[in-house]
Formats: sequence, structure tokens, C-alpha cells
Amino acid sequence: NWVVGRVAVTHELSGDFERSGSSIWHAADLARYKEFIRISQDFRNFPATGRFAGVAVREQRPVWISDVNETQEFRQKAAMLADGLRAAFGFPVVVQGKVVAFLEFFADTPRPKEPGLIAASETIAAQLARLIESSRAIGAQARLAAIVEHSSDAIVGRALDYTITSWNAAAERMFGYTAAEVIGRDPIEMFPLELQPKIAERRKLLSASQMVPDY
Repeated sequence: NWVVGRVAVTHELSGDFERSGSSIWHAADLARYKEFIRISQDFRNFPATGRFAGVAVREQRPVWISDVNETQEFRQKAAMLADGLRAAFGFPVVVQGKVVAFLEFFADTPRPKEPGLIAASETIAAQLARLIESSRAIGAQARLAAIVEHSSDAIVGRALDYTITSWNAAAERMFGYTAAEVIGRDPIEMFPLELQPKIAERRKLLSASQMVPDY
């Protein structure tokens, strides 16, 4: 029975609501809450002084307003009442100690606190945080893969048994082997016989978690 809701998100890189926050709103009739949404879109001082969403962002906890008429003055109060909204509930999504999103919901009648819903929101927030962390990790891997692939330096990936797992375009140009020819092979095969004893020594150091001299 919440009639309007929002997901407010920070910029992925800056983590800043004030300068780079954005929102996704949902309601059966968004036009009905046009003025309330307009005022709520202003993120200035949102985390710093806000008494609803700001509390959730600063203290990283769910916030519940049972009846806006019974609360102290805050920025959205007049707009809420003007558009017939009486109660509010919101909770943050925290990733690695930072609030990356805030979900808020508004009802058109007063609503006493619902401990079950508050507890559920914390579970949902944790699930969303895991999804965001996974998405960021995939994005980071994709960026690293693009850097490796387009680098002018030969970059070779190897497993703990030393077999080749990746071989970029620069390695193909430098060594003359395609990735298909070398992935899964031990690169020691490509070195002259007189250098292979030194390679074996370095591998012993690596296996013992020792530093390998620069060469």
C-alpha cells in the first residue's frame, strides 16, 4: 500500500549524492506527485542535513516516519502533505562501507512502524549490495581484459603450474605464435635450452614464495 517510491543512486565513481545523484521513480500515477518529485529531486544537502533520507545515508540504517504531521520540520514535509502523502519509509544499500543507493517509499495514510518490513529491508539491502559488488567486479574484469588485449606490450597470463592461460595480440606479434597455439602449453618450451636452467631456478623461488630477481 505504498503509493510512490524511489531508488536514489550515487555516481558509481564519486559516491556523491549531492553532485551526481540520480533517481528512478515509480507510482501508478506519477503526475499526481509531480511537485513532490520535483522537490525531492534536489539532492543538495541530502546526506548532510536531511532528516529522512539524510539520516539513512549518514547513519546507514532504515528510517520510518509513521505520520509526517507528527515529525519535526524537514525539507519534503510540505510537499508530502500537499500531495496527500502521510508516511515514509526508506533504507540504504551499503557497499564496502559506502551508501551507493537509497530506497524510499511513501504512503497516503499514517502507518505505524512494521518491524517485519524493516527487517526484510535489511535483507533486501544486503542482497542488492552483493549484486552491485558482483556487477562491479565483472566490470573491472572487463576493463582489465580490454587493457591487456589492446596493450602494445606483450602480456602473458599463466596458471600456478606455469601453463599459459592468456596471450594478447602484442604477444602474438612479438613471439610469432597465435594464442590458439600456446594456451595450455608451458612457455619454457619457447626458450633456448641454455636459458632453461635459469627459468627453473626462478620457478623454485616462486614456488617457495620468494622474490624473483629482475631480468
